[in-house]
Amino acid sequence: SAAHTDDDIDATVAAVRGALPVYRHAIEAGSVHGLLQGRPVAPAIRRTAAPRRVVSR
Repeated sequence: SAAHTDDDIDATVAAVRGALPVYRHAIEAGSVHGLLQGRPVAPAIRRTAAPRRVVSR
């Protein structure tokens, strides 16, 4: 994109290169145990989740 500089793109590529080995490890292990920093995010879609009402303002 015209809004991104070469440095922005280089930083993104470097971050992805750093993250991919972690993803690979998690996929091969079948778990993210010991790989997350902080608490995991709750799933957005759950079978028991009640639908939320949308309120027009």
